[in-house]
Amino acid sequence: MEKEPEIVYENFKDELLHNLNELRETSILCDTTIRAQGQDFPAHKCVLSAASPYFRAKFTSQIQENESNLVELKEEKSTTISDVIKFIYTGEASIDSSNAQDLLTIADNLIIPSLKSKASVFLESSLNASTCLALESFASQYNCESLKQAAVAFKFTHFVDVAKSEDFRALDAEDIKELICKDEINVSDEEEVYQAVIAWVKHDVPSRECLLPELLKCMRLFSMSKHCLRNILDEELVSKNPTCTRVVINALDFFLFPDRFQNMSLKPRASVDK
Repeated sequence: MEKEPEIVYENFKDELLHNLNELRETSILCDTTIRAQGQDFPAHKCVLSAASPYFRAKFTSQIQENESNLVELKEEKSTTISDVIKFIYTGEASIDSSNAQDLLTIADNLIIPSLKSKASVFLESSLNASTCLALESFASQYNCESLKQAAVAFKFTHFVDVAKSEDFRALDAEDIKELICKDEINVSDEEEVYQAVIAWVKHDVPSRECLLPELLKCMRLFSMSKHCLRNILDEELVSKNPTCTRVVINALDFFLFPDRFQNMSLKPRASVDK
């Protein structure tokens, strides 16, 4: 029985890639060299050009690299370049936590979408409370929408754990304010949001305590218990600031004078309002 045309084509494609990579590894018919950190990687212009618009532009323009058959990537690690060239010739990449961001960065620079996508998928799978904020920023920088959405979703779902991370404590005030305003953050009660905010302020009291009133206003204090609100009034950072005190007392008024709040939109977090 004859092989299906698709199978024959796949076999031919695999064989072709194997042979091209073998030519590269034995430096046969190589007509260019990629250099990184003083290490040289022989390659074929046509293969690199087919895989990367960056290389195509290098090899078809009248610049020094084209004339000398050398492309020096001064900012890149030699190990990363080795991985990239291997991917171009074989379609395979060994991606792990030590090289994923480097591979995504160079794949973006060299315009190799398939490698960029593979690295992005790995980073999505490695998201945790300690890395999601940094990866969200990284994804924004390199226009990885899928990774960014995954990091944001993780940040909302695992807010309590993320709030204990070094990256959370390093966020600026606008980022904190934007985050605690979100209805989507997952908490068992609003006190967990308050604890995250207080911990953030206490990480750098001299420069952050003045921001506490505005952050308290962004919280859903009305959804906290009277007991919790009373305890907040005993927090020194709150008690010594008249504005903070007024914000918390106003939330306590919700229990004492509920009629005053009938025409106000008071919506708890989605995770609390279940």
